[in-house]
Amino acid sequence: MVSVYEDAGTKEGVLVWRIIKMRLTPVPMSEFGSFYSGDCYLVLKTYGTPARSWNIHFWIGKEASNDEITAAAFEAVQLDRHVDGKAVQFRETQEKESSQFISYFRHGLRYLDGGADSALKKATDAKEKRLYHVKGAKNIRMRQVPLSIDSLNKGDVFILDTVDVIYIWNGPESNNREKIKGAEIGRDIRAEHGHKSRLEIIDADEWATHSTFFGHLGVRSGLTIKEAAVDDDTEIERKITRTRLFRVSDASGVLKVDEIKPPFSYKDLDTNDCFYLDLGHEMYAWIGRKCTKNEREQVWTTIDKYLAGLKLSTRDVRVTKINEGMETALFKAALNWPPSTPTENTDIINKGVARTRADSIALPELKTSQLSRYMPDDGTGERKVWKVERFSLVEVPKEDHGIFYSGDSYVVHYKSRSITNGVVYFWLGWTSTTDEKSSAAILATQVDQQECKGKATQVRVVQSKEPAHFLSIFDGLVVTLTGGAASGFKGRKDQDTYDLDGTRLFQIRNQSAAQVEEAASSLNSNDVFILETPAKNYMWLGQGSNTREKATAVECSKRLRLKTPLDLMYEGKETADFWKALGGKTEYATGTSLIKNEIRTALLFHCSNARGYFHTEHVPDFTQADLEPSDVMILDTFDEVYVWVGEGANDQEKKKSLDFAIKYVTSELGGRRSVDDTSMFVVKQGFEPVNFTGHFASWDKSYWQVNYNYEILKKQLTVNSDSVSSLKDEMSKYDRKYPVDILRQHKDDLPDGIDAVHKEKHLTDTDFETVFSMTRTAFDNLSPWKKADHKRRVGLF
Repeated sequence: MVSVYEDAGTKEGVLVWRIIKMRLTPVPMSEFGSFYSGDCYLVLKTYGTPARSWNIHFWIGKEASNDEITAAAFEAVQLDRHVDGKAVQFRETQEKESSQFISYFRHGLRYLDGGADSALKKATDAKEKRLYHVKGAKNIRMRQVPLSIDSLNKGDVFILDTVDVIYIWNGPESNNREKIKGAEIGRDIRAEHGHKSRLEIIDADEWATHSTFFGHLGVRSGLTIKEAAVDDDTEIERKITRTRLFRVSDASGVLKVDEIKPPFSYKDLDTNDCFYLDLGHEMYAWIGRKCTKNEREQVWTTIDKYLAGLKLSTRDVRVTKINEGMETALFKAALNWPPSTPTENTDIINKGVARTRADSIALPELKTSQLSRYMPDDGTGERKVWKVERFSLVEVPKEDHGIFYSGDSYVVHYKSRSITNGVVYFWLGWTSTTDEKSSAAILATQVDQQECKGKATQVRVVQSKEPAHFLSIFDGLVVTLTGGAASGFKGRKDQDTYDLDGTRLFQIRNQSAAQVEEAASSLNSNDVFILETPAKNYMWLGQGSNTREKATAVECSKRLRLKTPLDLMYEGKETADFWKALGGKTEYATGTSLIKNEIRTALLFHCSNARGYFHTEHVPDFTQADLEPSDVMILDTFDEVYVWVGEGANDQEKKKSLDFAIKYVTSELGGRRSVDDTSMFVVKQGFEPVNFTGHFASWDKSYWQVNYNYEILKKQLTVNSDSVSSLKDEMSKYDRKYPVDILRQHKDDLPDGIDAVHKEKHLTDTDFETVFSMTRTAFDNLSPWKKADHKRRVGLF
């Protein structure tokens, strides 16, 4: 079996195998992300070249046979042995995959009907029509559905691939993020067809009347399309269950499973045994170094029996296998693991790509958005760099390679002896205009055709999410400056924007340097900064920074060709000239979690009810771009907990997120902290305090302004001046009592915090009895339709 793996796990990247006739068959890269429902797959993610850590995922299709599932599990064990038993193993099931797994595949997952036999169809079937259901905005799943109007619903995006024409049908209730993802996937499908297909987007005007589209579905129009679907997910119910820990041991001579009584912690784990941890939404199998072979093999069986006892299928719940010493961040958080002692990592991966602090913890739902840290070689080949200006490419001088402007987009062509077809990256700056971003994608394809005859691998890179290989081709360092060229659709008031006053401030974090606002408020105790002034240059060392970042700062100064050497400036020992150059000393991001430099990563959670129910999702390797303006996010720095409220978040999301924050803090995952003793804040988009922004690399105050319109700006200008409030104060809004006249107003005119569906909750007991002529208890005992009738009569419906 070793011959099947060959050099698997020796280089950075992703490898995929498929179980065909009980044997592993490699999947070509062109088919990565496509999975047949009747099969099982093995996916290996390797971090670093040379390799330093591995993730093994075995994926189970909905229609896979038990024999194939057993074969996949067996091969996962064999592959783990191939990497000396140091991998973290994940069991993934169709439509319930972890965001980490999905992140390996550029545009999400595509589910295809059938199994191995279906994949071996002859070329005569190449023009078979296929209808796909695109679901999700961040973690995309694309499932093949029957070619019928019954498959459509008004709330999602669907793609009809006829090969000649690719139709992207946007349901009238689908959101903009799903529409954008649908268009990107459509573009990729066209690329798979050799760019010979025509793309047609069906949007608001034609969603029910496009005769050609509906003709392919055997009907004339879409007047009978179903309403937006509400997911029915077993995980919804499991998420509210309590955390449970079990020991699997045969020390007595008989294999026994014993539940550990809470409260429990990492101290309950025993290297001589195996354990499994149930977090409600997922499970972990922890394998002690000295456990017996029987315990190691039987832990999966005991988990399956445990789930069966809960009337759950093993396909309903994600299970992650962790070897002792390879614990993930969420596993550690659930068992109140102490923070690691920081150790300086001096290993340089090939050409300067050092291991980062983020890499030192393998998160269980790693959604790196870093394009799987694609690492085809060591980055020592040849490169060409172009900047997008006015819908065309302008070559960047070699001495400026590795320097990017956040307001621009770039195309990078890389080739080497080991990559015969080359790689074409298109890099998108955070504040780059929409037309520049679109042009970059198109121009990258043109570069592919001209330089590589259309055979290059194309990779989309977003600022601050650069993959390891991209960093390596620029000697392990990327420098981002503010400003950029004006839009190609340039009006009289549009101007190129670049910083030319001679004073610049750069934040050094891991392998990147980013220009930030030249003000003391931009400083962060966890990082190194370079301050360039006309008279002198400084290197400011935060108390929580490390020597690796100091070395990166030195390389950055060389890249920027600074004329004078860097004067060291330690936090707390700054000179008056230093503060004067920054406009004076002001508050900046500091505090215990930023100064200690402990290897304990802050956790970010995304809260939304876009699926039809409230759900939360962990967001690893986060940046400012991961904050969703239409939703609520929760940031846990371990010293403080912030509930960040986006401009477009609805009232239900706000209320549910506040409830979740309190439950999270008191749970095992949140460290069983006391709500009264934990600093918890509510932060509104656009008014983030420095101790919040300090946990995001190179925070950009103007990041969201490019998408603002008049209504949003007006809303922000009239928002309550208390833009940062305590969670208790914010929660009290939802329990506040009001006179009945206020509650009878239209829902759009109600004060913030009122539950428009249950207005009666905001009456005092006295007012309640006066208005309804009954007690609150009597009202609560009524049937739903009688409650609605009473509310309608008194004007509170």
